[in-house]
Amino acid sequence: MSNCQISITFDRPDRIYFGGETVRGVVKVNVQEDTKGNGIRLTHLWRTHGRGNAESGPEAVVLLAPAQQLIAGEQMEFAFEVIAPTYPVTYRGQLIFLDHYVRADVDVPWARNPWTEEEYILRPGLQPSQMTGSREQVISLKPPAPEAGVVGKIILWLVVIVLLGTVAAFALFLLPIIAAVGVYLWLRKMAVAARTGNVEVSMPHRIVAPAEPWPVSIHFTPRKSFQVNRICLQIVGKETATAGSGSNKTTTTHELFSEQFILRDGGLLMAGETVDEKLVVPFPDTRAFSLDQANNTIKWTAEVRIDIPRYPDWVITESLQVVPIEFLGDQAKLPNGTTGSSRTTWSAELPTWSSGSDNEDDDEDVTGDEDVTGDDESADEQVKEREITPRDVSEKDVRSSTAPEIPGSDVRSFPVSTTIQQLVQQLGSVGRNNNLRAEIIAESSERSYEVSVVIDRIVSSLGTVSLGEADTNGKTVTGKISGTEQAIEVAATEDSSEELEGFRRGDTWTAEVKVLAWDSLYSRLRSVQV
Repeated sequence: MSNCQISITFDRPDRIYFGGETVRGVVKVNVQEDTKGNGIRLTHLWRTHGRGNAESGPEAVVLLAPAQQLIAGEQMEFAFEVIAPTYPVTYRGQLIFLDHYVRADVDVPWARNPWTEEEYILRPGLQPSQMTGSREQVISLKPPAPEAGVVGKIILWLVVIVLLGTVAAFALFLLPIIAAVGVYLWLRKMAVAARTGNVEVSMPHRIVAPAEPWPVSIHFTPRKSFQVNRICLQIVGKETATAGSGSNKTTTTHELFSEQFILRDGGLLMAGETVDEKLVVPFPDTRAFSLDQANNTIKWTAEVRIDIPRYPDWVITESLQVVPIEFLGDQAKLPNGTTGSSRTTWSAELPTWSSGSDNEDDDEDVTGDEDVTGDDESADEQVKEREITPRDVSEKDVRSSTAPEIPGSDVRSFPVSTTIQQLVQQLGSVGRNNNLRAEIIAESSERSYEVSVVIDRIVSSLGTVSLGEADTNGKTVTGKISGTEQAIEVAATEDSSEELEGFRRGDTWTAEVKVLAWDSLYSRLRSVQV
């Protein structure tokens, strides 16, 4: 039996705070038996969990009570205040979860400390101090590391010297291979340059806000005439989680987003005729902000490619840093006129994440002559009047993205699904047609389905999604519907929490659910247990 029972209550029932705000609450300690206490502490931190090794940020420790004798039956309350960090914000992804916690513990000598921990949701608020106003280069939002002392610096330099010596010794044996690879890459580069000449790619903004108009341009004068399949821009977002270490280390990657935009269609490029293409594309609307930790990363890249048939392509890939628009103030402006400065508060309801390749209206065209306002108006004015065509990476995906012919445009040509498997088949038959998919789910929303979920992850429902009927004190189960490859997310009731404690990844859990929505980002069903 624990010496003390501890509880933490926040001053906001929804536990939603914004960067830079004061997080307030009360810690209650109920002493169960007489014991010596060396102090009661409050610790404020953030921590990752998921597929990768757990990582945490700096800990802020507050002493709530000094060392004292604790008497059985004694009840104590301590009000606390801590400042919410500005970065990183709460994130619930596929491989990576990042949450903010307040932990209270009683320091009991020569025994395990009784403790409790509660999480809260951190939304974008004040700008991090590292945001200097420049958007031309990716910056580090990590807090500065404490400076090492003299002894630490000496040890660090000794380690560096030993490592360099080891690398140099091995390099002598590998030198012929390294030289051969270097020569090959140089010859390849020269061969491509012999056709394209000097290629200049401009991406004025390396720090980007979701959904803002993002400019890119390419300029070169071919030295020779040659055919191209296309000149394109590829935007990719990925989660990467590393678990274990040494020979047991495994790395898992999940692609959050991948979309291709055409800068110039295929055709013959004539020697001496300058190619000058400019484009403003809508950056993906996402909450997957860039994260750079040792074992958990969210990375965004932009690749510009000159696709040359039967010849090496000219390619350049640049790293981007996706941050909340609040971090950019007036530097970033959305098409509706919203700026970071005007986004001083966020709704308590989490918006649905959407993929740019999965628009609400699949037939809508986004054109370069649209009135797009950014912080580089001169670049916008020079955008050519032509269609910006989002395309998937592979032709197979492009073909599959077209919805099959369906009798009439009314979803009622489908019968209302009687089983979850039938619902999955109906959703698969409409491809990426969001309108039909939304109507199918709406038609089925009044029914309950028995679903067996092969569990991938079980987390707290707090802040995961806004599901209306979901009990935020319960658990959220993600996985695949048994017998299919369809991903599903089930917000379980609080009554199921104890049952779910005994389940692990790979186990099958069965429940009655109602389907509420479709998660475009992860191509999965959102549902709630009934």
